[in-house]
Amino acid sequence: MPVGAPGARARLVAAGVTVLAVPRSRETAGQGALVVVATDRAQAAALAGAGGVLSVTIEPD
Repeated sequence: MPVGAPGARARLVAAGVTVLAVPRSRETAGQGALVVVATDRAQAAALAGAGGVLSVTIEPD
């Protein structure tokens, strides 16, 4: 099933990563934005290979 297709399922690609930087402005909403995270090699490879659009959820400590 193509990414973003109706009925497509979300999958967890990486969890428990440290967020280093997020956009300061909400002006980019819906346009994409750079979120910088610190990961190990395995998580970085999973994120790089995920393809398509990634959604990020940030939970406060």
